[in-house]
Amino acid sequence: MSLVINPILWLVLFIMAGRSPLSRFGIPVESEYALALLLLAICLVLTIIVRSTLSGRTTISISAPNSAAFWSMLLFMLWGTWSLSYSPAALGQKYLDLWLVFIVFLLPIWLLKDLRDFKRLLQYLAFFCGLLALVGVFAMLTQDISRLAVLGGGPNVFARFMFTGGCASMALAYLSRQCKRSNHLIMYSILSVICFLLIIFSGSRGAGVALIVSICAWGLFLVVNYRSNIRKGFQRVFIVISIFLAGGIVFFFDRIYQYYVSRFSYLFSDAPGGTAVEARYDLSNQAIALISNSPIWGWGIGSFGALTGENYPHNFSLEILSEMGIIGYVLLIIVIISVLSALLKIPRYVGRNDQVKSIRELEYIFVFLFISFVFFIVAVHFSGDLYDSRWLFFLWGMVIAVARIKKKILYDPDFHKGGAGN
Repeated sequence: MSLVINPILWLVLFIMAGRSPLSRFGIPVESEYALALLLLAICLVLTIIVRSTLSGRTTISISAPNSAAFWSMLLFMLWGTWSLSYSPAALGQKYLDLWLVFIVFLLPIWLLKDLRDFKRLLQYLAFFCGLLALVGVFAMLTQDISRLAVLGGGPNVFARFMFTGGCASMALAYLSRQCKRSNHLIMYSILSVICFLLIIFSGSRGAGVALIVSICAWGLFLVVNYRSNIRKGFQRVFIVISIFLAGGIVFFFDRIYQYYVSRFSYLFSDAPGGTAVEARYDLSNQAIALISNSPIWGWGIGSFGALTGENYPHNFSLEILSEMGIIGYVLLIIVIISVLSALLKIPRYVGRNDQVKSIRELEYIFVFLFISFVFFIVAVHFSGDLYDSRWLFFLWGMVIAVARIKKKILYDPDFHKGGAGN
C-alpha cells in the first residue's frame, strides 16, 4: 500500500514516460498533454489526501521557496507565456511544453521533504532505468540494430535515461559504501556500468560527449577538493566502477570501434534531419538569423518551427534565444547560476557539520546532482528540444529541494532519526 500511495513513484513515472507513449494510440499531441497532466494531477491529489489521512494531518501546505532560482523560473515561464501573444505559432505543443517542464521543476520542490525521499527517488530512478537497460541489452543481443531508442523517443532520450540510471546507481553505491553494505555497493556499481556502456551503444554522439565532460568535471572537482570527505569516500566506489567499465569496454572493443567509425562518418555525409554536421550547421544558422532579427524579444514560443519548417535547432540556448529573446535567456541564466551556487554550497556545508550523520548523507545526493548537472547542461546543446530538456529542469528542482532541507537537519530531530542510510 505504501508503494502505491508514494508520490515519489508517481513523480518518477511521470518524468520518464512523459507524453510519448500515448502517441502509440493515435492521440493528438495536445490531447496527450492534457491527458498526461490530468492523470498526474489526479494521482498526486489522491496520494496527498491518502497520506495525509494515514498520518493524521488535516491540512496540506504548499509554499513557494525563498529562492532566486524559483522566482526567476516563474518569471521565465510567464515571459514565455506572454511571448505567445506575438508568436506566429498557434497555441499548441511548444506552449504546453513550456508549462510541462515548469511542472517538472516544481514537483521535486514540493514532494521531496527529507533525506529518505531523496534516497527513494534515486532507487526508483535506478530501478526503472535498470529495466530499460535490460531491454536495451536484450535488443542488442537479439536484433541487428544500429541505435537504441525507448518510450517513443530517439537515441538521445534513451541515452539520457541511461545516464540518469547510471548516475543514480553510482550515488547509491557511494551511500552503500558509507553504510558498509558491500553487496549493495557491488550491485549498484554493476548497474551503473551497464547504463554507462549503453550510452555508448545508444548512438547519441551528444550524450557521449556529455558523458566524457561530466566525468572530467567530476574528476576535476575531486582534485580541487582533495581534502573533502566526498573525495575520500568516493575512492572505493570510483575504483570498483572503473574496473567494471574498463572490462566492459575491452570486451566490446571491436563492436564499439566499428560502431563509432560508422556513426561519426555520418558527420560528413549529406544525411538529413540534423544527423550530419552540415544539417546541424544549417539549423544553427536559421536560429541565429531569427535571433539577429529580434534579439531582445525573440519571435515567441513555438516560432522556430512555424518560421523555418523544422522542429527545433538541436541546441537549447539557440532555441530559447530565438523564441524568447535575450530577456528569456537572461532569466534562464539567473536560474542556472542560482542553482549552481546552491549546489556548490553543499560540500562546504557538509564539511562544517560532518559530525551529524544525516548531514554526511548529503554527500551522495551531491554526487548525483553535480555529475547530472554537468551532463545535461552539455547534452541539451547537442540534441533535443525544450521538452527533451525536462531532466535539466527536474534537477534544478531537486537542488532547490536540497537547499530547503539541509539547514533543517541540525534543528529537526526527525532528520536524525530517519536518515537515508536507515
